[in-house]
Amino acid sequence: MIPQKEVIWKGWGPSVSDKAFFIAIGLLSGEIVIVFFVQYLTIFAFEKKLRKEYALCRVSRYGSHYKREHVGVLLFFAILIFPIVLITSPNRIIPTNFFIISDDASGINLDNTDIPLQGMYVILSNAVKACLFIALLILCKKQYDKKRSIFYKLIAYLDIFLYLAFNTSTNRMTMILILILGLYFIHSMFDGISVGVILGGGAIVLVSFVSASLIKFKYVLGEHPSFEKMMSMFAPQLQDYFAGPKLVGQMIDLKINGMYTINFQTFINDFLGSVPFVSNYIDQANRINEIFCLYNNVKNSTLIAPILGTGYCYFPFFPFVFSVIFTTLVIFFDYRMQTASKLSYKFVYGRMGFIVALFLAYSVQTIYAEVVSVYVPMIVLLKFNDYISFKFNENHNYKGVRILNSELIKLKEK
Repeated sequence: MIPQKEVIWKGWGPSVSDKAFFIAIGLLSGEIVIVFFVQYLTIFAFEKKLRKEYALCRVSRYGSHYKREHVGVLLFFAILIFPIVLITSPNRIIPTNFFIISDDASGINLDNTDIPLQGMYVILSNAVKACLFIALLILCKKQYDKKRSIFYKLIAYLDIFLYLAFNTSTNRMTMILILILGLYFIHSMFDGISVGVILGGGAIVLVSFVSASLIKFKYVLGEHPSFEKMMSMFAPQLQDYFAGPKLVGQMIDLKINGMYTINFQTFINDFLGSVPFVSNYIDQANRINEIFCLYNNVKNSTLIAPILGTGYCYFPFFPFVFSVIFTTLVIFFDYRMQTASKLSYKFVYGRMGFIVALFLAYSVQTIYAEVVSVYVPMIVLLKFNDYISFKFNENHNYKGVRILNSELIKLKEK
């Protein structure tokens, strides 16, 4: 709606041909229909399965199961790994800036990439912060149920804001994700949440969002940014962030014109290139996102190749393949989050569901990197936590036996 002469953001790369733009609009329209159709079928299938779970009394409100969820392995892992990452890659654990990013920011995703095994430290730091967040939240819930003291609820609030603070970076979606999940669990675990906390958390994330944007786009906004300049930049950027016809059209032109070689090896590299250790032996330049950035003359490889455009480059006969997969995964993770009986699993499923649900704003590589660097390591840790127990000096009303995640409700019924 902003007059064209006042728009300071002109977008990336070359203009799209009329043919590619027309195809892009057609594909985007078809994608809407297909996504809604897949959503309907997937929700119907999982809803039917969920009804069976309820009929068999295997699904219950998860708040009653916190007493049975121990956090020994999570705390042991965090205490063991925290000093290692802190010594070798401190900005991965404690970012230079909290909430507000400044010019000298070396936040989480701006850290030195020349350190050997840097990818491993990224995975370990993500896992350490998640483990500490989950463990403290569970311990607060247990103490709150015992003593009904508002003190433990306040500590839980603090836990969320600390997790936000230690994830301060130019990755703005991560901040929003943490706030939403954190407030959701507080609301569910402590029977409600105050409006002040919601507004306070929202204000912090908004300030972080704006400060990160000012740093990321300083070259566009200049030395004296203003609200008008930011809005004139953000408005046209919506098409870029959520896979508008220009970006999809650029990928169609890229494929049709044959300017770059996109083949089966590129497809393999897209996935293996995000796997720790294996990625060291992969040609990172031969990946769809790198090629797309090269096409747009974006040298820092931050431009995101849209899902639909990626599908067209690999499967022009059915370019909606990734949209179908990710739509199905959104419902799958939502189902797993509803039926999981432990907060730790709910958090991991919820985080992954949130990431996948934003597939229009992400690339295939971004989502897959989240799977291998966050989801898989956390699931492995939680499985260890299921099978290894630590006995603390607490008075329990149940026997100290190994309780698996899937057996909690059955044990409760007995």
